[in-house]
Amino acid sequence: RLDHPNSMRVIEFGEEPDGLLYIAMEYLEGRDLYKVIHEDWPLTEPRIADVMMKALAAIAVAHDMGVIHRDLKPENIMILNRKDDEGHDIVKVCDFGIAKITEKDGEDPGAAPKTAGAKLTTAGLVVGTPEYMSPEQARGEKLDARSDLYSMGIILYQLLTGRTPFLADTALAVVLKHITEPPEPPRSIYPGVHQGLEAVCMRALSKAKEERFQSARDMRAAIKAAIEGRPMPIDWPPFEVRLAVRR
Repeated sequence: RLDHPNSMRVIEFGEEPDGLLYIAMEYLEGRDLYKVIHEDWPLTEPRIADVMMKALAAIAVAHDMGVIHRDLKPENIMILNRKDDEGHDIVKVCDFGIAKITEKDGEDPGAAPKTAGAKLTTAGLVVGTPEYMSPEQARGEKLDARSDLYSMGIILYQLLTGRTPFLADTALAVVLKHITEPPEPPRSIYPGVHQGLEAVCMRALSKAKEERFQSARDMRAAIKAAIEGRPMPIDWPPFEVRLAVRR
């Protein structure tokens, strides 16, 4: 159902006579964003903004269809080997394998984490990756599009600093930090960080989903404004003011 230039295209799916289920997708030749970060960091500010805006464009279309990705992370964003007509990266959001179509009957699209490991699972279903999991996802609460935007905030943080905001020895400890600890500002890790992109990042990482961007298009517009040197298009207290209030 997803058909967007920045989403991996599913060509066909079905079931063989012997019961084998299959899915055929377009072949993408390139590197995932995790590898790009580790091999190319620091990335230029325009490149960071371009990758984020393209990924958010694909996510916005998914959200329009009621699809929440639930496992957004650099490994699920591909940067192809070729460039577009303007010499920019071609970006593809992949792996909607644990995506959830939002229900209208009150069914909880999330699941309570039960075990700690490379990923958290419930009844055998992978429900997210600890380093990129929103606080509400970690608590097993009902999810909406704003959970994906928190994950995109983590990705933006990693693009800006070269690392994720919460580090710990176990997956469970990382999850608890998402719930309880405010992230250090990117400038504390990489002093040369773009202040506008930092402000976008910190808003996306708000613990309360009501304080984040309310749609992927809002976040995309804020990134575009930041990289162009314009004020954030949605009213939001300056980052320093929110730091003072938090303290």
